[in-house]
Order: sequence, then C-alpha cells, then structure tokens
Amino acid sequence: MFYAMKINSFQKYKQNYFRFKRFGLFHGGPSFKIGTDAVILGAWAGRKCHLKKILDIGTGSGIIALMLAQRFEKADVYALEIDGDTALQAKNNFQSSPFKNRLFLINQALKNFEIKEKFNLIVSNPPYFSRALLPQNKTNSRSKHSNSLSPEDLFLFASKSLTANGKVTIIYPVEQMNQLFSLAEDYGLFCSSKLYIRPTQNHEVHRIILEFTNSSEVNESENNLIIEENMRHQYHPSYINLCKEFYLNF
Repeated sequence: MFYAMKINSFQKYKQNYFRFKRFGLFHGGPSFKIGTDAVILGAWAGRKCHLKKILDIGTGSGIIALMLAQRFEKADVYALEIDGDTALQAKNNFQSSPFKNRLFLINQALKNFEIKEKFNLIVSNPPYFSRALLPQNKTNSRSKHSNSLSPEDLFLFASKSLTANGKVTIIYPVEQMNQLFSLAEDYGLFCSSKLYIRPTQNHEVHRIILEFTNSSEVNESENNLIIEENMRHQYHPSYINLCKEFYLNF
C-alpha cells in the first residue's frame, strides 16, 4: 500500500547510506540523518509485546519502521510522513528491505490521516525544536518543528486509534517530561514505562522515552540507558545490549 505522492528526483540531495545487520537505508538528503534517538526508540519500543499493527508517525527515512518490522516479524508496520521527498526516500528504503511486504508508507499529515485500523503500538520521534530555533530548511522545519506535529496531536490521535491496552511511545528532551504527563492524562493515557538516556555515565539525563497506555491500571517501570563510555565510539554495555541485533559491529 502506498498513497499517491509527488515523485521528485533525489539528484539535488546528498544522501548517505547506512548498513545494519538485516537491512540498509539511505538517509540525509530530504530527511534528517539517522540519529541515536531514532535507533534507541526503534530498538526499545514495544518490548515484551506481541504486536500485529504498528504506526510510526513522522517516519523520515524509515529507520524506526524498519527496525520495528525486523523485531516484530508478524506485524504490519504503517509509516506516516508529511513531506513528499522524504516519504519517497522512505518508500525506496522499504522496497529494498526484506520486510517490504509488511511496510506501508502513507504520505500525509497526521491531521488528514484516516484509517479504520487500530494499532497495538504507535511510535514517534517527534519534533521538539523551540520556535526560536526554527530551522531555515523548509523540509527540516516541517519534519522537526512542533508546529507540524505537537504532543497534543499525537495524544489525540493515540486516544482514538490504540487497541485496548495498546501503547504510544515517544522520545523527548527530559525537561518536557512533566508537561507530557499532564497532556497525556488529558487524553486518557497513562505512563507505563520510562527510559532515562544519558550520553555518557558522566552526563546528566538528556532524553527520555515515555510509554503510555490507555489503561489506568498500570504499574509504571523505570529503566536507564547510557550510550557511550567516556571515550567517543566506546559504547556502554547497556547500549550494546539494546542494539546488538542491528549494528554490524555489536
């Protein structure tokens, strides 16, 4: 399934290619380059679950959708992307993967996305640039600025589109955690798990992954992740353990 989109040449873009153990993908160019946030979210979201329907909102190059398709071999993974060039890049990445028959790209804004399906898992690496830091590049601006995909948008959609006991999982700067808790509860969503992320063991927590469910009867769990030891590219055991099914050198 692939909804109609503008077909543009990528010749004007400089793309990069990254190879994981079971798939590779182009990134950069019309989309953001692959970042650690996306890899951690793709490796962590939905753990200990048996999933059939997954939605990745703001898929970019498709990295999170591809990782989830690898992890959940019986799940259909839908990927929503507002920008036409970026959506085409993700579609091409999907078509060259071994999971192509279970990956479905939709080139639409979330507010226009209507589907009768309900999802066991909704995941997003959403925008969190402040208004003062709005990027000059229009594609990057639309992909990452909160004007195009707000927490309210995500929680409203999730409140109507999750299965019973389904989950929505997002990554944000840790400073916004309490605000997100309050917003989620406004839409009948309750935090079931947190993952605190540190760049190194000597740094403060800078990101948090929050998992919300539509059941108020939930026992909240907390976990911690450190990306690197004190040297660049010397990865911490917790990060290696999380991502070992993906990186070639883990």
